[in-house]
Amino acid sequence: MKFYVALVTTLLLSYTSLPAQFHDNNVITGYDLFDDPSNGFGNSIFNFNDNKIKIEFIDSLQYSFYVSSIAFSDSVGNLLLSSNGLELRDQYYNVLLGSDSFNAYHHHDRWYRLGIPAMQAIIALPVGNNQISILAAKADHGLVKGVSTGFSTGIASSLIDMKLNAGLGEMIEKDIMIFQDTLAQAGILTSVKHANGRDWWTIVPRLQSNEYFTILTSPTGHIQYNLQSVGDTIGNGLISSTFSPDGKWYARNSVTDFEDDRLDLYKFDRATGELSDHVKEYFGGNRHWGGGVAFSPNSRFLYAIGLEVIYQYDLYEEDWQSTKTIVAVDDGFTEFIPNAHVILKFFTAWTGLDGKIYICSSTNTSYYHVIHYPNEKGENCQVEQHAIKLEAYHNRTVPNFPNYRLGPLDGSAADTLGFNNVPLARFRYEILEDREVRFTDGSWYEPETWLWSFDDGEVSADTSPYHTFSDTGIYHVCMTIVNVNGADTFCRDVVIRDSFSSSTDIHLQNQDILIYPNPASDYITIQSSEPIKGDFKLFALDGTLAKSQEIVLHADEAFEISVVDFPSGVYILEISEDNNLSRSEKIVITR
Repeated sequence: MKFYVALVTTLLLSYTSLPAQFHDNNVITGYDLFDDPSNGFGNSIFNFNDNKIKIEFIDSLQYSFYVSSIAFSDSVGNLLLSSNGLELRDQYYNVLLGSDSFNAYHHHDRWYRLGIPAMQAIIALPVGNNQISILAAKADHGLVKGVSTGFSTGIASSLIDMKLNAGLGEMIEKDIMIFQDTLAQAGILTSVKHANGRDWWTIVPRLQSNEYFTILTSPTGHIQYNLQSVGDTIGNGLISSTFSPDGKWYARNSVTDFEDDRLDLYKFDRATGELSDHVKEYFGGNRHWGGGVAFSPNSRFLYAIGLEVIYQYDLYEEDWQSTKTIVAVDDGFTEFIPNAHVILKFFTAWTGLDGKIYICSSTNTSYYHVIHYPNEKGENCQVEQHAIKLEAYHNRTVPNFPNYRLGPLDGSAADTLGFNNVPLARFRYEILEDREVRFTDGSWYEPETWLWSFDDGEVSADTSPYHTFSDTGIYHVCMTIVNVNGADTFCRDVVIRDSFSSSTDIHLQNQDILIYPNPASDYITIQSSEPIKGDFKLFALDGTLAKSQEIVLHADEAFEISVVDFPSGVYILEISEDNNLSRSEKIVITR
């Protein structure tokens, strides 16, 4: 394959082993600055430390996002920088040193308050020696054959050195053109690790063609590119693209040329950067705003996201197109936002560090949809619509992340750098009925065996086991994974409280307490036949404290507690007096 050398940089080779690489540990959502923050628009940050999601509202942050975003963290998950495609900010949300007029173009002032208006128009790639390569689509307005270029007329590279500016980073190279051409409207930059486990391939679709630019980024100092043709032509339209976590597949979901939603799937060679074996699949009639595509963490299932329907395909089957299964249909849920009444349909998606798939809507909203168990077949993947409600509205924000934890292709001709797929252990859990807990493996680097220890004398060799604890308490659960290159152990404390009661009302041991409604949507009302002075706590099923406040009740008095800001789901409600737990109960919150 012939490559064109486009750029020689000052990158330095400084790799000795594969680190944790939790560069996607944080996600920042936002809004366009034309929306008034006082009306509820704002920024939120998702954090996935230890495979547990935590979402915080960032107060008074004027940071605009549209449909492109990155939030890059260091190898252990601390936020380093973020971008909306038109500006770069450091970990304190100040403009990154040296990045003034980053990705500037003649409509920059118009879009600066919004963010670059093209999906997957920027991506961040670690290249060693604490340096980060930023690839960004150059934005423009123009027509080719009477069709909008979709703002993208080339790809440029910038380089950030995180050792400079007291560790806050400085841009040392800016907007160096790799090539100029007319590119697809969306799904522009999609990256995957080279088979050597160090370098990066990035695929860039050409507009209205079957041609793809392939960019090779490496810390040896070269950025190269090639143009290849494969399969049938894909027209202009709303498109998102992604690689499978194992790097074997490249997929695009296209809403183009007034056709039904179209899925395009290719095989990918991580050693050569070549796409092959193009298969197209027309999967539905939900046109004009669908376009999401995602793989399950184990790379088995492909999710095609239409405007109103989500489909799952099983790539383990040779005739994968025949396995098309509907796993979600839009439920018609609506939300009132300032000056608008919006319908929360489906749009684009990303896979979180916890192994769940997060899906945004096609409009401003405060919600995200979630696929909780994407490794499971059919409806067992559990799509939950409007599952997460943020404190602030966001503008269709979805980050563009590659799989930062993909190692070398062991045994291939490209496996020459001495890196090994030493396993990295992680898991999450959900507490079910009667002290039963569902554990979900979230490990990386090709584990081959699993051993779970539940701190109660019981063990399991299953990949993602269910386990029932015989008593309440705090259990230090550990998972050890092993392959030919090594082993890793990850532990978490699991808090098991009193068994749930299926009753919708709570009757405490020494007095009658009525809690209603259950399910609840806006408020939980607590009413007692006797006075209560104590504490109210609400826990998510993973043990995270969602709400805590003091309650003081006179006899037969009602006390209301707002739950309007919590996403739909099952929670554990606890009432305690004098630091003694009186009762815990399952509460369902619905939207």
